[in-house]
Amino acid sequence: MNSIKIYLAGPDVFMAPDKVIPHFNYLKDLCANYGFEGLSPFDNSLDLDKYPTPHEKGMAVYKGNHSLVQQCDVVMANLVPFRGINVDDGTAWEIGAGAALGKRLYGYTTLFNESLEQRTKNYPLFKAIMQVDAEFPDIEVFGYPTNLMLSCSILESGGDTFASFEDCLEHLSQNPL
Repeated sequence: MNSIKIYLAGPDVFMAPDKVIPHFNYLKDLCANYGFEGLSPFDNSLDLDKYPTPHEKGMAVYKGNHSLVQQCDVVMANLVPFRGINVDDGTAWEIGAGAALGKRLYGYTTLFNESLEQRTKNYPLFKAIMQVDAEFPDIEVFGYPTNLMLSCSILESGGDTFASFEDCLEHLSQNPL
C-alpha cells in the first residue's frame, strides 16, 4: 500500500535560506514518523537559472507546485498570518486547488482559536486601515480562524485546523482517507 502523500503548503518557503531546507526536512521527517510522505515545494527540483525572465521562472514554480498538489492526497497548510493579517496568497491558492481536486485539507496556526474578526480588530494597524479603506468597512464575523472560504473548504474535506503541524498529522493518522 502506498503511503499518503502530503503537500506542505505555507509561507515557509520564504524562510531564511539557511533555515528553509532544514525546516522542510523536519516536516518531512514528522510525516515519515506517521507513515506519510511529505512533498515540499522544493521537491520540484527546478533549475530556475535556465529560465531567462522572472515571469518564466514564476511560471515554472507555479507549474511545479501545481503538479505537486495534483500528486498529493492531502494539502497541509501553514495558516500563520503572513506579512499582514491573513494567510499567504499562494497558500490560499494551494488550499483552493486542493479543494477543487478533492484532496483532504488541513490547516495549522497558533491562532487557530482566534477568529479572523478578533485578529482583525487586534491588528495594530486596524484603525488606520479602516480610516483609509472606508470602501470595505465590514469584517467577516463567522468565527473561523481564516476566511470562511478557506476554513469551510478545510472542514468540508474532512480535515480541520489545529495549533500545530503535528496535531494535523495526528488527526490524519486517526482519520485515514
